[in-house]
Amino acid sequence: MRRDYPGCPDLGWPVVDVRDVADAHLAAMITQEAAGMRFCCAIENATIRDIALILSEHFADRGYKVPTRKLPNIIIRFSALFDKTVRLVVNNLGRRYEISNARIKEVLAWKPHTLEEMVVTMAESMIEHGVV
Repeated sequence: MRRDYPGCPDLGWPVVDVRDVADAHLAAMITQEAAGMRFCCAIENATIRDIALILSEHFADRGYKVPTRKLPNIIIRFSALFDKTVRLVVNNLGRRYEISNARIKEVLAWKPHTLEEMVVTMAESMIEHGVV
C-alpha cells in the first residue's frame, strides 16, 4: 500500500485471520472431541498478487495505488544477487502449499473469514494505526 515494491513476486502461503485463530483456540479448549487433536488453521493459499488485487479494488479510490503487476521470477532472482532480503525468498518463488482445513471445520464448526474480509480489515487497521 506504500508502494515499497514495483510489483508482486510469485510468492504465496496459507493465510488466516488472527480473529479466526483466536476463535479456533477457544473452540478447541471447550470442545471435548478436540482433545489431543491438531488443526490446520488456514483458509487457503494466497499469493502476494491475490492480496494486492484485493487491496487495489478496495483502496484505490482512497488514493492507495497498490502495485498489482506480477514481477517475473528472473527479475527477483537477479535482484537477489544484490539484495540480501530478496535472496531470502528466491527458493520459495512459485511454491504453493497444499492445505486442508476440513478437520477444523468439522470438529470445531470453524467458520473463518474470507480472504477478502481478512485483507480489507487488516488494511483498515493499518491505515487507522498509521502504518500506511
